[in-house]
Amino acid sequence: MRIFTDLKAFRKLLKLPSSHRQIVFYSEGTPYWAHFRSIIHYLSGTLGQQITYVTSDPKDPGYTDPIPNVEGICIGEGLFRNMWFQLLKAKILVLTVPDLGNSELKRSKFPVNYIYIFHSIVSTHMIYNKGAFDNYDTIFCAGPHHAAEIRETERLYNLPPKLLVEHGYGRLDEIISEQPTKAQPHISKGTVSKKILIAPTWGPHGLIETGKACGLISNLLNEGFEVILRPHPETLRRAGSCFDNAITLFGHHPAFTEERDVTSTESLMQADLMLSDWSGAALEYALGHGKPVLFADTTRKVKNTDYKNYENLPLEDIIRTTIGAILPQDRFCEVAQVARELIARNKCVGYTHSPETYVYNVGNSAKIAAEWLLKNISENNVG
Repeated sequence: MRIFTDLKAFRKLLKLPSSHRQIVFYSEGTPYWAHFRSIIHYLSGTLGQQITYVTSDPKDPGYTDPIPNVEGICIGEGLFRNMWFQLLKAKILVLTVPDLGNSELKRSKFPVNYIYIFHSIVSTHMIYNKGAFDNYDTIFCAGPHHAAEIRETERLYNLPPKLLVEHGYGRLDEIISEQPTKAQPHISKGTVSKKILIAPTWGPHGLIETGKACGLISNLLNEGFEVILRPHPETLRRAGSCFDNAITLFGHHPAFTEERDVTSTESLMQADLMLSDWSGAALEYALGHGKPVLFADTTRKVKNTDYKNYENLPLEDIIRTTIGAILPQDRFCEVAQVARELIARNKCVGYTHSPETYVYNVGNSAKIAAEWLLKNISENNVG
């Protein structure tokens, strides 16, 4: 039974030697491995640092795949995980979980440096809950917008200043580095000439949850496009029936495919255009591949209405017309025409934008993070 497996992991974590508790990573599951992977490999390989990787997912590659100097432990996501958080003795805990301290995951009663790593390039003050990052000590910022937003949050709410590190975004680094070796020419099926990747965000206003994705898919297929539907992991977890409905409608179509593995980059490289709404994946696609994004103008994803009080506007809002175009809801029936125009324009003038404008240390984020982490445990060890 899962409870006994988690209890065993809990006891193992409490007995870890000090050398395994200098730098600890916690992952909610497989989709987040992509944001830790390069840092962990640099730490454990290039720098030879012993680390512990704790996950709630027994299929997480950070747990299942043997990595030198990495102790992988799966603790599930229930009572024993929550207890471990409160009893944690470590120098550093690195995680991608917003709302630390505001949810079932609390800070330890022992001193720990809690470090947040972003799993999206989007801004901090609209799609995240108010106070989502308030209980962190250190923030590894993906880009200048994160630093500016967090400092503004501290001023607005009179919060103590956090340590902000100009980190970067490992997922983008991997996307860029993989293009020369893995990109393959797109071979269309039959008379189909272009491929569209639909990658929406999750939540009540997402394209899949509202059913609007189905109309867009139907239009694109009827107009001769190939379509890949790539749901957010949270959509599958919270609204799987909505995704299943789309598969029922289009799964038989020879030009339609689904992709549930968001860690894969094949569809990103093959697609001529991404169709999205408010998903952070759109920024990775545009900045990593230099291809356009067509943004379906759905209700914006807002978890913090206070974002309107900020001088810093959300990046995912202001960048839309820079990296692509917006498709109003009353023009959803024209999606194929607009997509065709964007793809043609990209061939003529391109949508390539320097990722350095928006992201720190492009191509070098793993080294920056790993060396910072090692430096910050060199003097004070954990007892």
